[in-house]
Amino acid sequence: MLEGLVLAQAQIPDLGKAERDQSLRILRRIYHQIARREIEAFCAICQYRERLTGEEAASTNPGRNRL
Repeated sequence: MLEGLVLAQAQIPDLGKAERDQSLRILRRIYHQIARREIEAFCAICQYRERLTGEEAASTNPGRNRL
C-alpha cells in the first residue's frame, strides 16, 4: 500500500511535498492502528485459551487450586 500511495502521488504533478508527507504519515498511522488491533485480538485469544485451560484444570482437579 505504501508503494501504491507513492506511485499514485507520482501521477499528481501539483501535489506538494508537504501534502505527500502528510498522506504518508496518515497511512503509516493507519497501519499502526490496524497492527495494534490485530495484536490485541491475538492476545485476547491467547488469554481466553489460558482462562479456559485454567478453568478446565480446576474443574478436573478441584483440590489442586486450594492452599
